[in-house]
Amino acid sequence: MPATVWFADMRSSTKQNILAKIDLLLSKTGLEEKVGRKQLVALKIHFGELGNTAYVRPVYVRRIVESLRRLGARPFLIDTNTLYVGSRGDSASHYETAIANGFDWSAIGAPVVIGGGLRGNRFAR
Repeated sequence: MPATVWFADMRSSTKQNILAKIDLLLSKTGLEEKVGRKQLVALKIHFGELGNTAYVRPVYVRRIVESLRRLGARPFLIDTNTLYVGSRGDSASHYETAIANGFDWSAIGAPVVIGGGLRGNRFAR
């Protein structure tokens, strides 16, 4: 069976801003039937590299976190260290990059978890 895909363009108006569109998209997903109270919910996020803007804005992620919290879930953000050289190659640098790009508890309302071990060399085959 083909997957259902929802789309909202990123244009805002006085009648419907982007945060309202996120709420509408979330309402279409049936999230309340899929998420249980006190259930840990991982939101896989790309925190972006230092100096770039190719990542979802933290204010949008916070809206999703707030929706999950209203349902009683316990959301957290997760990303994994990179194999290439950059500002996300080890967990300490990765946290610093996440915070510099706006992904911290005070902005998002959820903890940040970095997978892959402290040095980014934890993996399974």
